Amino acid sequence: MRGNLSRKRLVEFVAFCDEFAPYFRFLHEDTQGNTIATTSLWGDRLDEYDYTDYGVPLHAPVALDGRWIAGIASGATDVSIVTLSNSDMLVPNELIGCELRVALEDAGAAKQVFLAGTVISHLGALVKIHDPGHKIATAWNQTAQGQVHKPSVCFYDMREGPRSGSG
Repeated sequence: MRGNLSRKRLVEFVAFCDEFAPYFRFLHEDTQGNTIATTSLWGDRLDEYDYTDYGVPLHAPVALDGRWIAGIASGATDVSIVTLSNSDMLVPNELIGCELRVALEDAGAAKQVFLAGTVISHLGALVKIHDPGHKIATAWNQTAQGQVHKPSVCFYDMREGPRSGSG
């Protein structure tokens, strides 16, 4: 995501929840008025947008906001294990094929600014990602030790075609 979220405004009333409470989504804009994200009533990122040089929007649907990630550890060769803080909100295998993206604020080299790994396994609170060289796990653990600022982390649904439960 480009920079931080600036002002926000109500986008739309979406629906009533099970408790008949209203559910809203919020639109976030950059300082030029371009839409850069939508969030839920609880602050979870739902969508992010970036723009090409000619102003064409690029949409990145968020599958799971990074605030639900409790930890990332190195696993087997080229696999890292992500632990979720709340696994009850997802069905098993829901994140398979999604992409975990990490954006480091103060990376030393340009190639370390953005890291990505594809989800290869998801069961309960454990999500395994393809992470060559354990770069994502290393970046996460450096933040836990206070060596760098906490990275922006999010699961993005970049898959094409019908989803689980869709017709």
